[in-house]
Amino acid sequence: MLDLIYIVEEQLVPSSAQNDDIGYQPNFTIPSRDGGTAAKLEVPVGAAVAAVAALSVFNPFSLPTALIASAVLGRPSLISLFAKDHSAKSAADPAELEEARLLASYVQQHSISRTQAKAAGYCFQPGHPVVGKAYRKHPLTDYPNPEYGNLYIPSDSYDAILLEERESELLKLLVHLGATKITITKKVSDKTTKAFSGGASVQVGPVAGGGASYSSGSERESDSLDTREFSLSGRTWDAESKVDRDSFFWLSYEPSWKAVVFAREHGGCLSASLEIKESTSFSTDKNLELSVKAKLAEVSAQAGLSNAGAEEKTYFVRAEFAPVRQNA
Repeated sequence: MLDLIYIVEEQLVPSSAQNDDIGYQPNFTIPSRDGGTAAKLEVPVGAAVAAVAALSVFNPFSLPTALIASAVLGRPSLISLFAKDHSAKSAADPAELEEARLLASYVQQHSISRTQAKAAGYCFQPGHPVVGKAYRKHPLTDYPNPEYGNLYIPSDSYDAILLEERESELLKLLVHLGATKITITKKVSDKTTKAFSGGASVQVGPVAGGGASYSSGSERESDSLDTREFSLSGRTWDAESKVDRDSFFWLSYEPSWKAVVFAREHGGCLSASLEIKESTSFSTDKNLELSVKAKLAEVSAQAGLSNAGAEEKTYFVRAEFAPVRQNA
């Protein structure tokens, strides 16, 4: 199964195999520039003129950022397709034609309809999948557990969803260990960057290029705190008590959690502090996606004001436990 999929309308999915790169017509949905109804984009392989025409008529900037970033990660030169405004028809060099074909091919290979997704055994959260959205495979899908089998979650909220899952499981684990008081403080750090550029383009990341005749910018950082507290009677915990590790899917991948479990099981731990960050080894490449998003915003505006925001959530968790009950 693909790590990233793009949901398209039923009639736009070719009947041929998705990975067949010879002779197919990659059809996918790209909203029009005026924000109207999504339209059908056909880019026959080998027909370079059609590729340029498609880029001229439709808005490639409307593709999900995650899909573009994933394509750019495999072929950095694809970012050149977004280096200028394609609203006006213009002759393109052979390199640009090839990049357009490759992007169309990449999007087609990752496109799947809702019917196809259901038939293939893909699972989604309630209300999903939605046409025009990109979805990533849940990181625990490849591990033996019954809860996350073949689950795909929206790419634009991937890290936030995984953070909520981990917080929920940690709370469950602490209760299981006999916690009498749990305090969870959520810190949200919001960094907003505003930049004004005139002339060509500005440098916005490792995948962007170009120089600006004039630029200015400002940054603003703000933090907000939200604290919740749970008071519990405390689950009975004695010297022989052990955690049922098969009931906790994230525990194996969180070293700090395992340390608390060890301290409780073998040392009668009475209090512990932990931290959960939104970014983990399971996270997508946020820096690349932010760079691509900034580049697309910059080019679509050509010259003017652009905004780029980065939000990072962190949970600070403190737990107090009842004393270990001594067996008679």
